Amino acid sequence: MDEWVTIVKREGALLAFEGYVPAVKWGRTVFLAPFEYTRCLYLDGEVMLDSGEYAACEAFVRKQAAKDPRYLKKVFEKCVEACAETVSFMEKAAAKDLGKLGDRGLAALFAKGMGRLDLLYGYFRFHPTVDTDVLFQDVRAVLAKKHRDAGKVEELAGALSLPSKDPRISMEQKDMVRIACVRARGGDWGGAVKKHVKDYEWLSFTHFIGRPLAEEEVMERVMAVSDPERKWAEITASRRESERKIAETIQAVGGPGFASLVGLMRKFIFNRNNLKESISICQFHLRRVLYEISRRAGVPYLDLVYFTRGEIAELLLKGTAPENRAVKERRKGFAILYEKGGLKIFTGQELEKLKAKYAKHIAEVKEIRGAIACKGRVSGTVAVVTSASQLAKVKKGDVLVASMTTADYVAAMEKAAAFVTDEGGVSCHAAIVAREFNVPCIIGTKIATKVLRDGETVEVDADNGVVRRLNRR
Repeated sequence: MDEWVTIVKREGALLAFEGYVPAVKWGRTVFLAPFEYTRCLYLDGEVMLDSGEYAACEAFVRKQAAKDPRYLKKVFEKCVEACAETVSFMEKAAAKDLGKLGDRGLAALFAKGMGRLDLLYGYFRFHPTVDTDVLFQDVRAVLAKKHRDAGKVEELAGALSLPSKDPRISMEQKDMVRIACVRARGGDWGGAVKKHVKDYEWLSFTHFIGRPLAEEEVMERVMAVSDPERKWAEITASRRESERKIAETIQAVGGPGFASLVGLMRKFIFNRNNLKESISICQFHLRRVLYEISRRAGVPYLDLVYFTRGEIAELLLKGTAPENRAVKERRKGFAILYEKGGLKIFTGQELEKLKAKYAKHIAEVKEIRGAIACKGRVSGTVAVVTSASQLAKVKKGDVLVASMTTADYVAAMEKAAAFVTDEGGVSCHAAIVAREFNVPCIIGTKIATKVLRDGETVEVDADNGVVRRLNRR
């Protein structure tokens, strides 16, 4: 049977993943050297790479880094530049008077925008290999030479994995607390809310599905912040303490080489999140182009994003569209396989057969183990969230259980007492939010969403990386 490695869990429209999957072809541009994946699978919300090719990629990256000490820094700089340029392009595209463009001009703008996105998708193939499988493992190996206790090594490695600077999602949450402080002091918090909405309007939009951030939502979150001055003091103190521990650990290990290794790892961890956020921002702006195509063609937006790129081009230039039945099937569920330069979309019975082929059978378990992202111990009621549409079920004090969290999960995460995820490493969204706000978090359990059920009570022992089932419904 084929062996696959899950690199990310995402849900969204076919239009996003039609480009996301074959983005492996960007290998030469992204890796600055001749390496390309030949196989990629999107199934059940998981983007997967061939396990043999994934292992070969790690070896390739290590070889390039050994040949050129600046190799990883060069890739990092190229990726940061690509993110900034693509966001700028999309902002300008969204600001155009699209109604004045002819059909060919609109089709060309759409194609160019999707092409820009493909490059960012390509960089996303590179990041898990570097920040998790190369840099983090190298940091862990250095620490293991100093400490025999594996638990201590994991604790120190986790502490060192703080992003080099705040990604947008951390800045957004801090801005919420700042606005709450303005409100508590009797200031113009309404104006601050408006600015916040403008700055983070993309937050609830991912992979062409979602909506712009609403003022009412932000106001509700602001009013839910209790004792904001104390909260702000805790946040700033936590960051200072984290930086102090990092400096202390680097000094204890010694050597400029280790300091450089940790610094590079932290940059990549920041940029992995910067990359995800840039993709969401670009998709958010490109939606305006899709709205215009939808208006001209008379096709509902939520159908249009389940067209392929070629079908959208034909819709604009030839007036032809796929059958309604085919689009409805895609909206129910789809998989995409990229192999040998070709791409195939699975729906209906073909999709069910593919699911059966790769089904993972999980036995009943009393405990679930994963990696510690942020220490702490808490008990609470489980709320399993497998898509953004289910976020409303999370109540204050719940244990949020998800495949993987993204920026649009933030409002629910602010209510949760702990986070538990199937996927994720040191640089994942859940880990960063947990460390920033000191919320117990266990990541990489693989099976949490498949085993735990809404309403059951669990203990999240993030001191030891264990989720214990206390009672079940």
